[in-house]
Amino acid sequence: MLDLAPDRVTVPTLGAVWRSVLGATDFSVFVYGATGRFKTALASLLQQHFGTGFAAHRLRGSWTSTANFNEVMTFIAKDAVLVIDDFRPGAAERRRLAGEADRLLRAGAVGAGRGRLKSDTSLRPAHPPRALILATGEERPSGESLIARMLKHR
Repeated sequence: MLDLAPDRVTVPTLGAVWRSVLGATDFSVFVYGATGRFKTALASLLQQHFGTGFAAHRLRGSWTSTANFNEVMTFIAKDAVLVIDDFRPGAAERRRLAGEADRLLRAGAVGAGRGRLKSDTSLRPAHPPRALILATGEERPSGESLIARMLKHR
């Protein structure tokens, strides 16, 4: 595993696998770079520590999924690495996707789920992230506060 990419990428990402099983974290990991750099391949190998069905073409999390879907997936995948793959916003969707990334990665860092109400104003259960998020993309989300909550590797 450590020979697949430079140490600045493989050491922290492999460390994230082992850290995730210890419970809640206050950070996410974000691997970004140009197309063809094997970001998804590396991420899927890391997620395969939690099951053989996580091949690169079968990752559960994706930035093309809805924000609510990814939020619930990070809740379900307790004490594991969960890959959210392929952050690459086009010009038309840049604001929306940046907002979703900010919401999800910030929630992963602070351990808070988004509060919601039912139609009768009773509380719905929150789904705070319980997985360590390993995100990939061709670029990273922006925002000083958000970047401070991520380990970023190029």
